Amino acid sequence: MKLPADKNERTKILLLIGIGVAAIGYGVYMFGLSPLLAKRKATQARIAELEDLLWKGRKDIDMVPQYLKQNGEVLDQILQVSEVKRQILRPNLGNYLLVAADIIGHNADVLDLNIDSINETSAMNRTGAPNASADTDGPRFKPYTVNVTLTCGLGDLVRLLAALETENPYLCITRLGVIGRSDSPERHAISFDVQWPIWEDNAHPMRLAAERLSDKEKR
Repeated sequence: MKLPADKNERTKILLLIGIGVAAIGYGVYMFGLSPLLAKRKATQARIAELEDLLWKGRKDIDMVPQYLKQNGEVLDQILQVSEVKRQILRPNLGNYLLVAADIIGHNADVLDLNIDSINETSAMNRTGAPNASADTDGPRFKPYTVNVTLTCGLGDLVRLLAALETENPYLCITRLGVIGRSDSPERHAISFDVQWPIWEDNAHPMRLAAERLSDKEKR
């Protein structure tokens, strides 16, 4: 294109051309280059995110053997406490009171103490929870409590409670009442509550044992 001879006209045309080139450049950037750059940035961010997830996934995979070992150790401890040491109270033919009374009676006999009575504190303690689900994601326990009454001296009482708690560290004395007797000052009317943990679902330890056996066989 031939520019006009007049300087002012030529300047105007050159200015218009410059403006046009700038406008075209701006349009190319806004509608062409900018979206491409934004898309590239988003792609890079997504790639970085996926690489981070992949790294975390690999770390988790690497930790699986350790997790399995720890889980196995926990299961062994639970089964040892529940099934071997019987420190999680288990019923005899669905009856917890028989087992609780036998434990308390044995310790009392060793100390030559006579137990007056052993009674459940709630009728609902007679069996496991009727609505306990077999699909729990871990051990589920609830308390089972009996009330014990006897007449003895404070020294004998301390020895009896110490024997019970030493035999089973999961057992707990939750209530204690001592009433003096005017006719026999060295002997007192004693009432105390003994509480054990019991399974909500008595089939749960069997499932844990089966799970543990399966883990060992896979190895």
